[in-house]
Amino acid sequence: MRFYLLRRPLLFFLPVLFLPGLLWAEENVPPVISGALVRNSPLMPVMAKLSVSSDSEDRKIRFVASLRNGTSETIRFDRIDKSCSCTQVSPTRAVVEPGEKVEFTIEQELSNEPQTKHPGGSFNILSGDILEGVISYDIELQDYLGFGTRFIDLVKEVGSNSVSFVVPIVLGAKQASATVESLSDPYVELEGFPSGFVLKSRMDWKASSLHCQLGWPESATDFPYIGNLSIVTEYRSGFLTVPISLSRKDAFQVHPISLRFLRSSDDGTWVAKGFLRCADSSENPIVVVVDGPASLVLATEPLGAGIKKLNFVLHDREAIADADSDGQRKPISVRVRGSQVAQTFELRYSTPLDARSR
Repeated sequence: MRFYLLRRPLLFFLPVLFLPGLLWAEENVPPVISGALVRNSPLMPVMAKLSVSSDSEDRKIRFVASLRNGTSETIRFDRIDKSCSCTQVSPTRAVVEPGEKVEFTIEQELSNEPQTKHPGGSFNILSGDILEGVISYDIELQDYLGFGTRFIDLVKEVGSNSVSFVVPIVLGAKQASATVESLSDPYVELEGFPSGFVLKSRMDWKASSLHCQLGWPESATDFPYIGNLSIVTEYRSGFLTVPISLSRKDAFQVHPISLRFLRSSDDGTWVAKGFLRCADSSENPIVVVVDGPASLVLATEPLGAGIKKLNFVLHDREAIADADSDGQRKPISVRVRGSQVAQTFELRYSTPLDARSR
């Protein structure tokens, strides 16, 4: 009888003792988003589009994309091609039979996001060099504030002593829906620049942007100047910083600023050509695409006298139709980084198909 009375309280309290641990474990389990890999036409790769809602307290988003093979064919891939180095995807190879599922674990660092209120990403699955599928996703942030750019490259116009620029700010759903009066402006600071440089800023919460003006004294001649732009907020993102540089206008020049892609007769890719001119003929800058279609590849060819040939190649035919929410195709962002200076160029682009669609 005594043994029976002693055992009942133990059984009663046991779940309570383990309950906090169970709750903690559930919080660390990434959400699972379900979708399907479908093929819109026999000649097209399979595609999946997902939407993820996140209320994570840090700037790293992690979720699982559970995708069912909605085709009647076996999908095989042995390589992943990501649209951003800020994204990690696993597994990188799998064989998915019709009706079966593959689960991708996706981890993305939001501090490397391009300028958008609804960050997202994409990745391609390939079998060798053959594109088998495209998986893309949007992320709806619930509680967040951060920079919407990875760097700020400014150019000094001839005869000017100031430059105005806008820094996109990524807002979470809670901040975006709040009244302007209830939001506290961030503290903005310029770091690494000599004395005499003055930064003025104004936060525009409705436009999700920080309007800035950077001024410098007449004695500033030792270009480029490189430092950091920092903001301190009362939100979960806390302290944020982004590299900023100021260089002379004639450091680098790209021509043309509007690319025209033409169909290659060799392998069916889309090709456009441009040229980079360096004011210092001894410069050998690194040229990279920082924002553009996922299948875009850029190769450079030195021609001498500070001139480089830029060869742009689009491997995915669908990429030429990519457009933003306003129906306009987003420009290709190209960053040129020399030994002391960096510049970013926004290049519009078109194809012969544009004229046919009018």
